Amino acid sequence: SELAETRKRADEFQAKYQQVAPSDETKEILALVRAKLDSGLEAKRLAFVISAAERPRRCGEAATKRFMVKTAKFDGASTWVRFADLITVTADGIGGNNGSEQWFDPERPVTVHFTAIGGKDVQISGKLPLQHAMVVKNGEYRFTVAPGARGFAEVTGDRCEYRG
Repeated sequence: SELAETRKRADEFQAKYQQVAPSDETKEILALVRAKLDSGLEAKRLAFVISAAERPRRCGEAATKRFMVKTAKFDGASTWVRFADLITVTADGIGGNNGSEQWFDPERPVTVHFTAIGGKDVQISGKLPLQHAMVVKNGEYRFTVAPGARGFAEVTGDRCEYRG
């Protein structure tokens, strides 16, 4: 009877341990945390990164398009692109060789215009690359505008589900 009582207590301890024991995934995460802390990463930094983690966003595939940047000497064809038939992107820059060339100088600031159909023009200015996000028709559109081939800018945009 003493052996049966000891087995019963061992089973109870085993059951309690199973309730509080970390899963294999949790053990793996704890091992990674320990390794980062042991390598000298500050606990506050690691806590910040963990707290910033979110569920993956539902976004569409990013698309990259290129267009000519308008300058004082060039306002011709291919100076705009459109995303999702909703948002038009254009840019104004300063011509190369101190403004004497038609192609824009990617080392100088530009002004990028994001215009939603039926909406107002939003402008951002600065040296490329530039980033911008906007909400249009239940979608969050995120853009990165970077220099492309001579005279061109490349804009990469994607649409994510908007959670207002």
